[in-house]
Amino acid sequence: MKPGDRVMWLYCKKRSFVTGYGLQRIPGVIMHICKRRIRLKVKLLGVEKLVNVRPENVICDSDG
Repeated sequence: MKPGDRVMWLYCKKRSFVTGYGLQRIPGVIMHICKRRIRLKVKLLGVEKLVNVRPENVICDSDG
């Protein structure tokens, strides 16, 4: 993964996504990568935001 790549962020409000309860797949674009965090630009509830997420909560987008 590198900046500019499109990914899917596995987002779950207030619960672990491992349980699968309320899991959302939110498309995003990588803005910056560190060892422990990835900064993504996402559109959440109709508003574009920059969010910091853990790398294990991000999967590569299969669309391209």
